[in-house]
Amino acid sequence: MSNQKLGYYKYFLVQPPTPAVEKINEFTFTNFAKAWAHMGFVPVLREIGEHTYHVKLYLDAVKIKDREELCMFTATYFRERVRELSSHAKCTQILVYARTWLTLEDISSADSLNDLEQSLLTLLPDETPFKCNDQGEGITHALSNIPEVFNHWNALVLDGYFEPEYEEKCRLEDEQKKKEESTRKTVSLTFFMKTGGSQPITLDAKAINKYFQGNVAKRWAMLDGYLPTYTGYANGVIQFDLVTDPRCTGLYWISLCDNIAAHYKQQVDFLKDATNFEVNHFIVNDIIGFNINAGNDEKFVRLNDRVQATYASMPKTSAFIHYGKIK
Repeated sequence: MSNQKLGYYKYFLVQPPTPAVEKINEFTFTNFAKAWAHMGFVPVLREIGEHTYHVKLYLDAVKIKDREELCMFTATYFRERVRELSSHAKCTQILVYARTWLTLEDISSADSLNDLEQSLLTLLPDETPFKCNDQGEGITHALSNIPEVFNHWNALVLDGYFEPEYEEKCRLEDEQKKKEESTRKTVSLTFFMKTGGSQPITLDAKAINKYFQGNVAKRWAMLDGYLPTYTGYANGVIQFDLVTDPRCTGLYWISLCDNIAAHYKQQVDFLKDATNFEVNHFIVNDIIGFNINAGNDEKFVRLNDRVQATYASMPKTSAFIHYGKIK
């Protein structure tokens, strides 16, 4: 909107919601709000207009630095996940900068989005600066300019994307992963003899999976708790499904996907020109394959049966969708 400025309009934050707004805020609380509060932000729907919906976006002013990206994320959330708002053309957001943020007790004890908001309001001075105009309208986003990528963005957010040290953690995790792969000595390499045959001569998924899983990925299933399955390649984008089991913890999913995509690019001649990846990520409760040590290599003969059993018990829809550029 025009004439946007830092103002002192706390009374715009405490207007009572309509039943329709309250219903959507309840949906946000039930499905996302507590996790997002731990990440340093809480979006609250304020009003629904004919073509525009209006949001109050409380954010941890110390933690959240990239506020424009956060605004785009919350705008696409309401558009993609709230059916009643899917046809609206615009979203306005009042950014409320909280210098003191919610405690773990504040978040865990909240029973509604209103509880979280009231806890935040008690932390704000009466003259709290936030960005809006004299009508209490905030930053406007034309939704046609924002891609429909909520699942991908939400996975990044829960992965710690807005944490100040996120980029450094990704770098350290990549280095650690590469170090573990190069120095792992607990299992004899003879247990991981290549069984995938020679380079595939087409982009056929069956041929590439036989080659890649037999020569590269089976050790990941045995030792690390994850297994990719190639599904396609187009316009420089490698597409694959990723299954992870309970052993696969403490990882940044986007970094894991990038590492796998880099292996596809390096190992499969037909994929050497790939630039990006797109991943459907499934999470299963049982272990893929087997835990392997130096005394039970006979389990390899039953690996395929175990993997097929894992696929048969997989959820019908992926838990996350990851996109990214191969580094």
